[in-house]
Amino acid sequence: MTVKNLIFFDCETGGFDPRKVDMIEAAWILTDPSGREVLRRADLRIFPKRPVSYRAAAINGYNPWTWQGTAYALELVRDALLVDAQD
Repeated sequence: MTVKNLIFFDCETGGFDPRKVDMIEAAWILTDPSGREVLRRADLRIFPKRPVSYRAAAINGYNPWTWQGTAYALELVRDALLVDAQD
């Protein structure tokens, strides 16, 4: 049996209805199979295409002015996650 690395994933969204909001932040940690050694970590802001609710922004710290220039397209974040998940 091949022992695989572990990946722990978390995300923040721009609201509470997944049909109406976008993911605005994704973070993950890739560890060895024991979970003790961190191999890679990522914490990436995602530029939303739809408005972020005031309540969600208050909870997750979203601010469109500070996100500008530090956020990535969802597709780039997805691809980075998939690369790490294959390890």
